[in-house]
Amino acid sequence: SQEVETADHLLCTCSFTKQVWHSMFTVLGYQSPPPTADLSFLEWWLILRQDLSKYQKKGLDTAVMLISWMVWKERNARMFNNVERTLNHLLTDIIAEGGNWIQAGATKLAGIGW
Repeated sequence: SQEVETADHLLCTCSFTKQVWHSMFTVLGYQSPPPTADLSFLEWWLILRQDLSKYQKKGLDTAVMLISWMVWKERNARMFNNVERTLNHLLTDIIAEGGNWIQAGATKLAGIGW
């Protein structure tokens, strides 16, 4: 059965998105609780950042925005262009886009191991 597409589903509880979060946090060496259906995306995000320093929070916030943006773009490519990337292809693109963001001045992203 197809789940209702909400922002929380797309960014947090979709099985594909959960794989994205897990993989990206593994790459960054970040121990994170997985998203769960009983938490909204915002609640999960706040839990992720609760024990971090101010500097780390800025880096994590940037990473969350970047990954969310890339998941949104993937969703739109699937819905409107019938183009579907594999998980590994999307992860490669997310990492590359993070490099672009760092070059554009997102220095806190580099500070969390990007």
